[in-house]
Amino acid sequence: MPSLVGSEMCIRDRLLKKLFRVNYVFSTHSNDALILTKFIGGTALLNSVVKNSHAFISDSKAIESNLKKHIKEKNWDLCKSNILTMGVNSNKFKNQDEDLSDRLSNLNDKIIISFIGRFVEKKGVENLIKIFYRILKKYPGCHLLICGQGPLVSDYKYLINNYKIGDSVSILNFFNDDKKLTSVYKFTDIIIVPSIQTEKGETEGVPVSLLESLHNGKLVVASVQSNAKDVIENDKNGLLFDYLKKNDFENVFKKAIELQVEPKLKKIKEEALLKGSIFNWDKISEDYFKILYRNNS
Repeated sequence: MPSLVGSEMCIRDRLLKKLFRVNYVFSTHSNDALILTKFIGGTALLNSVVKNSHAFISDSKAIESNLKKHIKEKNWDLCKSNILTMGVNSNKFKNQDEDLSDRLSNLNDKIIISFIGRFVEKKGVENLIKIFYRILKKYPGCHLLICGQGPLVSDYKYLINNYKIGDSVSILNFFNDDKKLTSVYKFTDIIIVPSIQTEKGETEGVPVSLLESLHNGKLVVASVQSNAKDVIENDKNGLLFDYLKKNDFENVFKKAIELQVEPKLKKIKEEALLKGSIFNWDKISEDYFKILYRNNS
C-alpha cells in the first residue's frame, strides 16, 4: 500500500521504501521541497526522492515548474507528476461566532474588505495596507479586516498607525477558528489575496483562503504571484492583478469596489461559487486516492 507523505519526511520515506519496499507519494506546497536544495547534497537527495517516488503532487503549476528546475531530465517522469490543490471543508462554515458577527454587523454601511492568512512576508499584507491607504482617499466608505496570526503583526500595526487609518482597519488576531472565519466570510464583500514573491524567492502555492473564498461565493481580488491563475479566470469568477506592474493592484482594487453597485457582480459571485464547489475535500480526497493507488490494485 502506498503512503502519502510531506516532503519534509522524504529522507525517512526513501529509507522505508528501500527497507520495506513500500511505495511512497509526496506532496509539495509553497516550494517546501526546495528547502533541501539549500543544504549540501540536498539537490541530489531531492532528485532521488522524485526519481524513486510512486508519484508526486504539486499544489499549482508554478510550484511544479519550480520543482522541475532542480530535477535532472532523466529523473523526471511526467506521468508521475500531478497538480492538485488543497481542499475546503464545507462543514466548517456552518456556525458563526455571535460576538464577532455582532461587531461586524455594525459595519453594514461599509464595504468590508478582508485578508485571511498568516502574517508573514510572502502574504504581501504590507502592500495591501499601503494600497488601502490610497484607496480610502477616494472610497472612504471601506473597512479592511486583517485576519490571522504571525510574526509581522507589529509591522502591520505600525503601518496602520503611521498612515492614521486605524478607524478603517481592524486586525482580527485569530487562526483556525472556524466560527470566527465563518463570520468574516459572511460579512465580507471583497477578499484580497495580495501574495508576493519575496527576495529569498519564497512564494505561495494556491492559498486555502482563496479556495475558501470561492467556495463561499465571494468576490476575490488576487495577485498572479499567489498562483491564483490556476483557479481564477480574470473578470469571470474573480479579478487578478500583478503587483509588479505599476498601479495594477490599486486599479484592480478600485474596480472591485466599483463592482459592488454593478449587476455584473452577481454573475461573478455565481461563477466563483461554481468554481469553489470543485475544491470540496470530498472531491479532492478522491483525486488524492486515485494517485495513491494508481497501479497498485
